[in-house]
Amino acid sequence: MPLRWMYKPSKDGASPNAWSNTLKRLDVHYSSGPNNRMLYFLAKGSSATVGSDYYSSYLNQAPLAMTGIGTDKAFRSWPRRRNCTAWAAWKRRRCSAPTRPLTSGPTSPNNTRQA
Repeated sequence: MPLRWMYKPSKDGASPNAWSNTLKRLDVHYSSGPNNRMLYFLAKGSSATVGSDYYSSYLNQAPLAMTGIGTDKAFRSWPRRRNCTAWAAWKRRRCSAPTRPLTSGPTSPNNTRQA
């Protein structure tokens, strides 16, 4: 049995899937659930199927699912996050802010369509 489910942290019975004011009262390993889930969805994507472990009600505008950018790109997009171990939840949330903008759209280096 895994210690953590990155795609749905609440499966362990103690970790939240999203941010709330109660994070500051949780152990660092449990309060990291929202960041873990965000990074998982960024890397692997999510599902539009309600009830799926890979579904997020916070992705509520069309398209309801998102396509991941890949593990390597996701990891490199959040370099400050790797240095935020054992901090208070509010500090980890601040550390999750990207150090450089993630781009999207037709001119993005992440766009896989060919012109």
